[in-house]
Amino acid sequence: MSSMCLVSLVHRSLLQDSTMHSIPSSSRLRHRLSFEAIGTRWHIDTPTHIPAGAAADIYAAIQAFDQKWSRFRSDSQVSALRLTVGTLALDADEYAMWQLYRQVYDATDSAVSPLVAAALEASGYDAAYSLTRTAEATAAPDWDDALSLGHNSLTVHQPTLLDIGAAGKGLLVDRVASLLSNTIDTYTIDAGGDIYVAGHSERIALEHPDNASFAIGVAHVADSALCGSAPNRRTWADTHHIIDARSGVSTTHIAATWTLAATAMAADLATTTLFFLPPESTQQLIPCQPVVMNTNGQLRYTTNKDMEIYA
Repeated sequence: MSSMCLVSLVHRSLLQDSTMHSIPSSSRLRHRLSFEAIGTRWHIDTPTHIPAGAAADIYAAIQAFDQKWSRFRSDSQVSALRLTVGTLALDADEYAMWQLYRQVYDATDSAVSPLVAAALEASGYDAAYSLTRTAEATAAPDWDDALSLGHNSLTVHQPTLLDIGAAGKGLLVDRVASLLSNTIDTYTIDAGGDIYVAGHSERIALEHPDNASFAIGVAHVADSALCGSAPNRRTWADTHHIIDARSGVSTTHIAATWTLAATAMAADLATTTLFFLPPESTQQLIPCQPVVMNTNGQLRYTTNKDMEIYA
């Protein structure tokens, strides 16, 4: 659910979950596979063509993930749960995602919750992207009332709509990376701004949320993932897509967040967590290298070797 600018040090912008543009890759990555999926533009840059079979596996994995988890599809498994109780089977990586979701839910006093979907829809962030509020803001259901997490399943105890947007796209990027690694060891994946770099390094600037020509720092990304989030990328009326699940109301004090982590799922979820926890607490919860910009322009971050911050 994150949305933020990352800027290539070459010349082009990359806007997560908004108007997406590809990042220029290493000169060794001469081939690009581009396609639309899960509501965003994907670019996969590689030194050689991706074999047809590997590409087909990637498309199939994305389609299966979307059909299971997308709240924007009426035929998805999670959409069916808005009408009835039921159980979803979980793969090992899905279980790991839900475990981390629960840890973040507890650490943020339920502010970050996969049960925030009703509040998002009421605000206008619905399947039709109406961007028109249809109901008053309300708190999300309590996790323990609505959900039970098992080692290979998620049980929904009351009809409800789930939204895994804070971590789901990152998890899917990790799955695509795993598939690619079966045939290619050097690549860059850009899934609408969730970036994973393998076998080489990229230097990616962190775009100021109020000035696309200015970078607040640079991330050195190698065999890791970089994600960012900013409310101004998806804003309508007095609302944006980063909502406090305790109230159903959009946050107001953070202008942008960025995280560098070992996996795209971790980086993705950490960018949202930073709207509710300080960098040090987020880093203890999710191993990452975090940067936060407050709405007053103040930067908060932890010292690390892979993030150069121009403070």
